[in-house]
Amino acid sequence: MEEIGKGLKALVRGIVFVIYFPFYLIYKILEWIWIYLISVPSQWLWANILEPVLTFLIKYIIGYPLYYVIWLPMNWLWKYVISPVAMFIWRYLFVWLWKHILYPILYYLIIFPVAWLWKHGIYTLLRWIWYEIIVVVARWTGIAISWIFRMIGQALYYALWIPLKWITVNLVWIPLKWISLNLIWIPSRWIYHHIIAPPFRWWHYHVWKPTAKWFGDIFE
Repeated sequence: MEEIGKGLKALVRGIVFVIYFPFYLIYKILEWIWIYLISVPSQWLWANILEPVLTFLIKYIIGYPLYYVIWLPMNWLWKYVISPVAMFIWRYLFVWLWKHILYPILYYLIIFPVAWLWKHGIYTLLRWIWYEIIVVVARWTGIAISWIFRMIGQALYYALWIPLKWITVNLVWIPLKWISLNLIWIPSRWIYHHIIAPPFRWWHYHVWKPTAKWFGDIFE
């Protein structure tokens, strides 16, 4: 049986090798082609030819002409033409236009009517609504809520507090007071005075006090 088992294992391994080996061989061939025929030559080509050529083109063929043909003239034009003209227009023309034409038109057509309407119309209406409606409703609402809570408090007082107080006083406190007085305090007091105290009193007068006096006489 062992020989048969070994034979079956060898047969299965052979079948797996026959099926797996062609795929593994194709994978290794493709990996070798990618590494040694594509990746390494591409890296060398980029590092030694393409990158230097692109750097030269961007820096010397494109960069310098753009700098001298576009950037420097536009910078000079902005610095000595556009910016002074814009500052002149802003400082003298637009400020004068705003102060003497645009602001008066804006003030008399929009700001003044809106302010007048707010002061004499909207503000007065909102103030009347606030003091005559909202404040009055809030005050009466507060009074109603206060009355409701007072009624609830009175109902809870008569429905819960007074019965609970009566139960606590008559069914709990008075019985406990009677039990503590008649079953605990009076018996405990009698036991103390008639059972516990007499031996200690006898010990004090007949043993402790004479012994203390005897020791006192010795030390004197």
